[in-house]
Amino acid sequence: MSQVVLNPAVAGDDGYINRADSGYFYNTGVIQFGVNTYERMAFIRFPSVAINQGQQIDTAVLKLQSNGVYATTCVVRIYCNKVGDATAPSSYSDANGKAKTTAYKEWTVPNFALDTDYEVDITDPVQEILDQAEWASGNAIMILIDTEETGTHYRVFKDVSTVPATLTINYTVESETIEVPSADLMLYAPSGIQILPIFTPVAALTLTPYSPTAGLLSQIANAPELSLSSVVPSYLVHLPKHPDVAELTLAAQLPSYVWSIPARLRPAAQVIYTCTLTGDGESPAVPDLTLPMSSFQGRMRDGDPSYISAVIPNCMVYADDILARQNGDIVIKKGYRFQDGTTQLEEIARVDFESVRIDQGSKSASATISGHKTISSTSVKTVTVEGVSYYCLQADGKRRVRALLDLFLRIGDTCVYGTGTSDYLTVGYITYTVSVNQTIMEVTEA
Repeated sequence: MSQVVLNPAVAGDDGYINRADSGYFYNTGVIQFGVNTYERMAFIRFPSVAINQGQQIDTAVLKLQSNGVYATTCVVRIYCNKVGDATAPSSYSDANGKAKTTAYKEWTVPNFALDTDYEVDITDPVQEILDQAEWASGNAIMILIDTEETGTHYRVFKDVSTVPATLTINYTVESETIEVPSADLMLYAPSGIQILPIFTPVAALTLTPYSPTAGLLSQIANAPELSLSSVVPSYLVHLPKHPDVAELTLAAQLPSYVWSIPARLRPAAQVIYTCTLTGDGESPAVPDLTLPMSSFQGRMRDGDPSYISAVIPNCMVYADDILARQNGDIVIKKGYRFQDGTTQLEEIARVDFESVRIDQGSKSASATISGHKTISSTSVKTVTVEGVSYYCLQADGKRRVRALLDLFLRIGDTCVYGTGTSDYLTVGYITYTVSVNQTIMEVTEA
């Protein structure tokens, strides 16, 4: 079983309208639906839905967190916006005119207690969206919560700026192996250091440092590995060298670095993703646990909690080992597996392990492990992303770009997404969505 966990990404992805005075509201901290003297319709947009067109889903569950206590009867209908790729509304008329699916969920909303999660199954309208010929993996789904009641029957829940809504979609696929085509990787290192061609065994090695000198390079017999260290600021970069690698170029920004493999090796190198649950936080410490993974989603933020959710197939085999590492970190890495079985990996995300959920069907069971961690940008650099497939200028003036997942792009970096003089942005938010069928990275401007 595979799972996609979705959230609205930015201000403007969720909000509501008031039909009495044509009011349009977003980024207020809360969202309303139902009737509070006048009809209110809520909208929630979920970007980067990595599910193929026509995929049959098992469940689609919407989760909201209340922002107050409400005890009046409230009945609403939950639709999806009937388009192939939903866009956030920019005005009252835009929101009010959104086309709705034929299918809907009529929800008798329970009484709300403060700061409490409420869930509702909306499988039918979501399935209608995925069945459209215009649907493509990576597009956005938007939920519309509307009402035909009169009187005073409404609810208030939290928006993307506080506790964003969650849409969890479960579906079954035949394969649970992540394989994606190889993509070129760039390599940058501390200012001015360049290592020119290295041959196996080493026949020549040239080091050209520029002021200030970034560090010390040592030549090892037969070049099994390279080490680069610097005094100011203090850091260490260790690059294990694959025996078939005939060349390596290093030209990075402190303290970050990027590595690459020669073009002749890329066709035979498989791009892989790994999920590790660390054990050094336990008492006594236990070894790190590398888990199989069928999909993962991530939201990387600067100064606010980042989030990772990974789906582990055949989970009953690993249940005891997972529970033995409840104080660990969830670590997602991307890299290459070479023909001889060796790998070269780079960490792209790390969060505290907070929860595990088991989903069991008639033939299989999977676990979803998830967690948060607050990180801040440091030592920013410039990264050019590849495979740009989508560009959006949002209602709040921020730009959003969809591209191939880049190993080295981080919050706070400058992301170059085109060849124009203004085709770059400062990264404020990164969303990862990786599954058997799709690999997506969305970058939103700070």
